[in-house]
Amino acid sequence: MKHAIYLRPLEPEDAKMSYKWRNDPEVWKYTGAKPDRHITYHIEKEWLEGVLKRRSERRFAICLKRTDRYIGNIQLLGIQRKNAHFHLFIGNKRYWGKGIAKEASSLILRHAFTELDLRKITLEVHKDNLPARSVYQRMGFVSTEEKGNFMVMMLTRAEFTDYTSS
Repeated sequence: MKHAIYLRPLEPEDAKMSYKWRNDPEVWKYTGAKPDRHITYHIEKEWLEGVLKRRSERRFAICLKRTDRYIGNIQLLGIQRKNAHFHLFIGNKRYWGKGIAKEASSLILRHAFTELDLRKITLEVHKDNLPARSVYQRMGFVSTEEKGNFMVMMLTRAEFTDYTSS
């Protein structure tokens, strides 16, 4: 089932939902950066207010078009010299395995390569996160190296497969 989604800039008020995700170990199972303490709404909001000021980052909320429900985050970090690092997570587990990650990835990568004029995007994905690896490979990402339990993958503008235009 295809869910029509859109991306909007992340806002400090999104902390009302995202702090709950940050305390769910299942959401962070395959990530390298897990919270080292219980995250409250106020901690999350303060953190968001800080990171949203960074000029080298573009952070977006993944939302369902039909309901405007905020279900995850997607971002481009460390933007410099036409390169960026990609991160994605679906915090609302009801939407895992439903194609949301593929749609959101297409949207942000199209934004990265056309509007931001980036040339190369990298990401790190846990080796055991087979659904994510599959999505990234379908987008055109290729594995470039391994770092412990993680694979580093890279995508150039020329290799990007844009699923949003089909």
